[in-house]
Amino acid sequence: MRRKSLTEKHSMENMKKEFEESYELLSEVNEAFHIKMQKIYKKKNMDVDKFCAYTDLHKKFYKEFLREGYIPRMDTFVSMCMGFGLDLATAESLLASTRFSFDKRNKIHCAYIFLLTRYQGLCIEDCNRILNELGIDEEKHLLGTFYKDDREERKNNKKKKLYKLKGMSLKSTFFIY
Repeated sequence: MRRKSLTEKHSMENMKKEFEESYELLSEVNEAFHIKMQKIYKKKNMDVDKFCAYTDLHKKFYKEFLREGYIPRMDTFVSMCMGFGLDLATAESLLASTRFSFDKRNKIHCAYIFLLTRYQGLCIEDCNRILNELGIDEEKHLLGTFYKDDREERKNNKKKKLYKLKGMSLKSTFFIY
């Protein structure tokens, strides 16, 4: 079968014009991440205090989400989605505007999807409990922002859990140097 060649109907000028029109329409429909976030903030009447309370993220992220070109880490992104009570479709649309997506072969991403589909609106602390139960306990994958003091407290709690599992107590344990 012979391939068709470009005809008058498909002149380079017409194709370029059609492409520009299509691109303009797609750009309007598929806005940049920071523009979508501005609209979400407005719709949710979000201010920095509400943002921090709902997402357990540091206040710096309030502005970061509005910065052109900003691409959040996945845990930060999911913290925002869970804190705002966004559904999976909205989360995926937002994520697509950063040119990223959930990796459905990645256990951590699947756990985030699980949270977004089944536990929408749950507080961040409870989301982290679920993630822990699902075997995701590395701090970098948990939701919210962890400060140095929080990390120390978490580390001590992990030690307590380990000692409890081994039938030991922190007071009766000593180390030989």
